[in-house]
Amino acid sequence: MMKHHLSTDAGKELTEKIGLVYQIKVSPKKLGFEEVTCIVDLKKGEVTKGKYEGGKVDATFSFKDDDFFQSCYWQDESSYCFH
Repeated sequence: MMKHHLSTDAGKELTEKIGLVYQIKVSPKKLGFEEVTCIVDLKKGEVTKGKYEGGKVDATFSFKDDDFFQSCYWQDESSYCFH
């Protein structure tokens, strides 16, 4: 979903404005165990799975699987924040 967004005009504009590299770690049950790491590189407009090879990331976010899902698909009374 994020890869597609970064390929759009809005995604390219976001890449130009922010220009940071984010690391997102998602664990099934307990933080730090069996985690999957994804890199959202807003310098290059890329999303990759695995360790960042370009130096240090600007920010790291760690989630349990359920928390990550809720943060992506938070629902208010009228809509979802991501579709």
